[in-house]
Amino acid sequence: MAEKCLAGTGIPTVLNKKGEEVESRLFKDLLSLTTREEATKHYLRTKSSFFINTWNPKLTLDENGEPTLASLLEKTNLSDAIENGKVLRKLNKDIGYYNKQGKMKLYTYDGKNYDMLTQKAIQFNTQSEYRRDYVAIVDKVQDNESHRTFLSLSVKARNKMNSITSDNMEYNYKLNTRLKEILAANGIAIGALTDLEERRGVAGVTDFSQARDAATGIIELIRLADGVKGEKALPEEFAHFAIEAMGDNPLINRLVNNLANNGQQKSLVKSIILIVFYMKVMRLN
Repeated sequence: MAEKCLAGTGIPTVLNKKGEEVESRLFKDLLSLTTREEATKHYLRTKSSFFINTWNPKLTLDENGEPTLASLLEKTNLSDAIENGKVLRKLNKDIGYYNKQGKMKLYTYDGKNYDMLTQKAIQFNTQSEYRRDYVAIVDKVQDNESHRTFLSLSVKARNKMNSITSDNMEYNYKLNTRLKEILAANGIAIGALTDLEERRGVAGVTDFSQARDAATGIIELIRLADGVKGEKALPEEFAHFAIEAMGDNPLINRLVNNLANNGQQKSLVKSIILIVFYMKVMRLN
């Protein structure tokens, strides 16, 4: 059936696990990277008895029982025939890197977009069949014309540095999400910084003078700048909240004062103290 379709202009069909006749995902993936002639040639090679018996047990098979393109590129010499740049462009297209004009899509630099893009990046980095060789990263982009900062989401060839960046991004996102849940459970919302504070370059501030919002019943105790800077500030501001929320705790006060007397900055000391707390929150210890 597949070879019959290949002779025409359609997509070859295969039987999936339910016995349904469906279009070949493998062929469509090949076609997205090369010409129909080349896609046909590579596809038919995977249909030979030798290939099926020798290679299929070593490859990852899709829902239709055919090898995935990612596993073919990783474990066979298909990568010699298909340029890495073409794969990278396909992955960036799939993740939404390009706008309608084919240029890098920019997102407003705020907390909502940061969360949305980070979720997409984490999903790629944890679930994509290409995650072994590629990594999705959220970047800050400076627009020289408007002098504004934007966010972008892109897929890059994996290396040591961007692997560390992606791991840190996922860890920070999960940590901040958990901290937000704890704050919300205690009736504390995360608001936006005032324009004045933002102009002063303040990333986050804990304000214990905030009044309760009568409409929602939630105190906007911690205020954060939108975007990546604010997300990075949340753990430190949470530290201030947690330590203050403990009240006049002799143990905490003694530890902070003793270390501060030895030349340590109190803000640093508080952050160090809370590392243990973070580990318990994230169950990392």
